[in-house]
Amino acid sequence: LRKQGKLVFGGGDGEKFEQQRYNFRKIQKALGLPTQKTTLVKGVTALREFIKTSPNVIVKINVWRGDVESFPAKDFDSVELKIDELETAFGPFKENFEFLVEENIEAVVQIGFDGFFNGKNFLFPMILGYEINCTYIGRVYNKKEEIPIMMQETLDKLTIILAKVDYRGPISDEERITKEIDTKAAGTDMCVGYCSGNCTRGSCNGGSHGANGCVYRDWE
Repeated sequence: LRKQGKLVFGGGDGEKFEQQRYNFRKIQKALGLPTQKTTLVKGVTALREFIKTSPNVIVKINVWRGDVESFPAKDFDSVELKIDELETAFGPFKENFEFLVEENIEAVVQIGFDGFFNGKNFLFPMILGYEINCTYIGRVYNKKEEIPIMMQETLDKLTIILAKVDYRGPISDEERITKEIDTKAAGTDMCVGYCSGNCTRGSCNGGSHGANGCVYRDWE
């Protein structure tokens, strides 16, 4: 229908931004969004060995969203049982699953938005949520100029790729703000739709850094 010039509601090819996380990392870099160090690891055996030598990371699933919640791996001992469970759950496919292993970036505050994209631009009003130590405050903004600068920059960058795929519908994203001046890593895990409490506001849930929609930026 899109090829016929019809107006179509929905994410369309934009759904790939949420499902294919590793490919979206490449898109982030192309858009000029800061991107955290991300390694694609294939198979449970390779995941075990990676965490043994590279602790303090966040493990996410690639493509097959929903099968496994993202989880932090402080060290191998703390997640060995978790990986054992994955090995059992995936069975004969355990060496075919792809994992994203990303550097762990601590945040002092999270800023997330739930918005609507009409194929060309983000619409307003838009709600932004601020979370510090599991305390959440939401605010409605009537125009882009009112929201924090770092979020304006994110919206501008995302507009380029969303317009390219004629994205029309709800969308959520989140930024994790850090204090370190030299920290310029980012990781946007798009959520095609309005996220529930366990999605963008996930820092109080087990997958604290695996919540959908995470962009890591500097506080200063």
